[in-house]
Amino acid sequence: MVEFIKKTMSHISQGLSDLEKYVLDRHLAPWNDLRVLADSSPKGKKQGRIRGRHEITGVVLHCTGRQGFHSPENWLRHIGTNFFIPQSGIIQYCHDVLELRWSTQNILSPKTVAVEFIGNFRMTNGNWRRNGPHAGHHDMPSVAQIAAGRRLIRFLKDAYGITHVYGHLHAKSSKPDDPGKDIWYNVGEWAISQGLTEGQPTSKGMAVPDSWRDPALKISDI
Repeated sequence: MVEFIKKTMSHISQGLSDLEKYVLDRHLAPWNDLRVLADSSPKGKKQGRIRGRHEITGVVLHCTGRQGFHSPENWLRHIGTNFFIPQSGIIQYCHDVLELRWSTQNILSPKTVAVEFIGNFRMTNGNWRRNGPHAGHHDMPSVAQIAAGRRLIRFLKDAYGITHVYGHLHAKSSKPDDPGKDIWYNVGEWAISQGLTEGQPTSKGMAVPDSWRDPALKISDI
């Protein structure tokens, strides 16, 4: 198992204590729902610096605002997130957690891991996006997608000691529906219930609307 980690998480596996290796083993050994992808992200997303483990303090939740997930390799050319999760719930690990890359530009990116959920989910007003080539999809997060997001956060909390959870809107008020109320309630609010702290909005961001905390948004008992 440690050999698997060395091959797929080269930076993470270097210099780990026995305890850290145990944490990674315990979380990754049963992960049949984890797929490791080659890094082919856009040049502008890479910042060419490997972060120290101590620099990573939180996770940022994103949504694509579109469906049409066909080729993981194609997505890699467009996103700067470390993980993304389609409705199948198979976690796609695309970029080394310790490598600095832009998902929220130089706002939250230096201190966070980014997780993108695939789907055109409901906006704050309850409607779906009506503009753009993917606006015809009316998606809801799947139970598998939510379960995978929670599992990933548990791993990041245990392996890296993350303390905060953010939505993309915390970094940018121009992203008022990212990750959307369904993802936030079922993953973000859940993370808070597990001991993480909701991050404060940055000077360019906005707070999570109260409507995103409504228990009626609960998708399923997981």
